[in-house]
Amino acid sequence: MKKNGFTLVEMLVVIVIIGILMLIGLGLNWSSLEQIKAKSAREELTTFFDAIFLQINVSNYEHQKVYTGIELMLSGGDSKLSYHYLGDSPEVQSQSGDLVGNFTITGLTGDTLTLDSAKIRYQPFSPSCEINEGNVSSLSFSVRPKGKQDACFKLESQYCKLQPVACN
Repeated sequence: MKKNGFTLVEMLVVIVIIGILMLIGLGLNWSSLEQIKAKSAREELTTFFDAIFLQINVSNYEHQKVYTGIELMLSGGDSKLSYHYLGDSPEVQSQSGDLVGNFTITGLTGDTLTLDSAKIRYQPFSPSCEINEGNVSSLSFSVRPKGKQDACFKLESQYCKLQPVACN
């Protein structure tokens, strides 16, 4: 008895070969994947900082409680950004969290000095911020996604909105 058609193994081999040819044809290689990871980390951090920046500039209420500021902590070698709200009530002081990402914070510098960590304090209705209790006017840092290509950022105390910059 003769059977017409292909076996499952033959079909899988053809699909794998087509997939490999498509990857080559699209030009998707390891350097492209590294760029995608760096862009993803850049967008993730920019979105987080923009949300904090907008929150602090339009309101001083969190869960119907008045707060006096938001403090962010960055530490070299960490894969998270910690934040907490400042205020008089225990409910406000208990508002804290971490942005945990698939990255590691590297190259943390303030006014050309290498830093182990940085504390950024935002005040309500103010575009400026304090970096390390006013001792630093410009903060630069990079994040390294699970890969090799960094995403670099700069933060100025007079206008405390995170700016992606080219890495040196």
